[in-house]
Amino acid sequence: MLFDQVTAQHILQGIKDFKEKGYPDGFGPSSTYDVHHEGKLYPPKAIMAYANYHATGRALENYFKGRAK
Repeated sequence: MLFDQVTAQHILQGIKDFKEKGYPDGFGPSSTYDVHHEGKLYPPKAIMAYANYHATGRALENYFKGRAK
């Protein structure tokens, strides 16, 4: 599985990274869904890319299916 090593802590770190660094190259705003955390909305693909980086070391790249930005 793509995210089987990602924990809640990795997702929180991904949110922190997004707040500090913004969108990784190749990512943009979500067209449909967002991650809601502490009253703010975040793009799920970018958050999960950051989280997966912390869990596995995988590069920050858009390896998701769906519409590219």
